[in-house]
Amino acid sequence: MTDLIERELCLDKGLSPSEKGLYIVIKTLRPNSIVELAQHAGLSHSSASRACANLAHRGWVRIEQVSREKRIWAVVPEAVQVRQAELLSAVYSMQPYKGEFLLKVLLDSHVLSHKYVDNARPKWLVNPTTEEQMEIDRLYLPEDDHADSGDGGRGGSQAVQTPGAAHAAQAVQASWAAQTAQAAPPVQAAQAANAPQALQAPQGAHTEKTDGSHGFEFHGPQHFGPTKAYPDVEECKKTQSRDLMKKAICADNGVKLIVVTYRDLSPKGILKRIPKTLATGYVDYDGKYMTKVRELCANYRANARDLR
Repeated sequence: MTDLIERELCLDKGLSPSEKGLYIVIKTLRPNSIVELAQHAGLSHSSASRACANLAHRGWVRIEQVSREKRIWAVVPEAVQVRQAELLSAVYSMQPYKGEFLLKVLLDSHVLSHKYVDNARPKWLVNPTTEEQMEIDRLYLPEDDHADSGDGGRGGSQAVQTPGAAHAAQAVQASWAAQTAQAAPPVQAAQAANAPQALQAPQGAHTEKTDGSHGFEFHGPQHFGPTKAYPDVEECKKTQSRDLMKKAICADNGVKLIVVTYRDLSPKGILKRIPKTLATGYVDYDGKYMTKVRELCANYRANARDLR
């Protein structure tokens, strides 16, 4: 989905290269305001405001007046959402574990952090009875200590940028400096060329730390008792025993394991399972993409009830 969004962004002829770069900065760093965005990108407030206004006009940014500040969110234009929905339907039809897939789609749409591992198999997650390696459907690793998780569950800007955001911010600065140099007197052009540089990403991310992590597991009806598809009582008991062991081992290793069932699979239902310690962002619940997600989730829930 991300590749599709970036491709459509690149093809939007109504945006300048600097505005496209600024969208990446907004999407990655999640600034709380245009003022903060201007600081991240090394732009004047007026330049950042004009760029955001055009991004909003083209459907790439949502702007809201909150108190005395203008809050901004990176969004996706309706026409692009139509393509997203079509791609989602095609991908969903080929998924072997559809409930788990929908869980990950919902998490992608709500949780701001991109610091996660799907089908994670930490070294310590081993069944003590069978010595079998167990896995977590999705494991969100803790954010770096210097990252700001934001206010009100929305998620804030990060003090140090990721490589992609840093490059985008530098590209924005360079583009604006070039535009200013063409239109401005020599002194002003020199000042624009000397705009402050974006912060660089730290060398070497912490990838093995698990304390403070969040794990998400999808449990189908067979995890709670025999079903039409899984009628074997003994196998059901083994599954339940394995689930309990996994949760206990995760807790011992600093991972909060969150179980999601088919009842939770809806665009707003998933919010009940996402803890406040994970920052969430703006979701266009009425858009074409989320409408398709809602439809797929409803169909899955209906089928899951029939299988019980």
